[in-house]
Amino acid sequence: MDYKIARGYSNTVKTISTLQLGDLRTTGAYWKGGVAEILAFSTVLTTMQREEVEQYIKSRYAQSVKVGGDIVKTDFCDTVIRAGENFVSYLWNTGATSSSISVNSTGTYSVTATDNFGFVSSDTVQVLYPTHSNRRRYCICMCRRFY
Repeated sequence: MDYKIARGYSNTVKTISTLQLGDLRTTGAYWKGGVAEILAFSTVLTTMQREEVEQYIKSRYAQSVKVGGDIVKTDFCDTVIRAGENFVSYLWNTGATSSSISVNSTGTYSVTATDNFGFVSSDTVQVLYPTHSNRRRYCICMCRRFY
């Protein structure tokens, strides 16, 4: 039996006589890396069908970035907001591009993250610091210097 394989976004079909999956392959065509799922179709997909398959894969395997619920501080120490480690890129509204940021003022902080499928998701958190007019001159924060 001959297998027809369309790869990526191309409708180019390659006919092969053997198809091997996994580490024990010796010849023929093969996928490099782990295989989570194989989707087979009897014809080359239209653009609309391909987009539907991409949505299916996204909903099944892609995760959305989450920074947690709003934060109400009772002290004046910095707080760290984390977006998780499972993304390939990050962009915070502060301009930072790391997976976490340290903040020390009231505000709305948002991050946009791109996963390994190229899907983009965003999340926002509100951080509220106290506004006491009688704020202490010195604040001691765990593992931090005096202010």
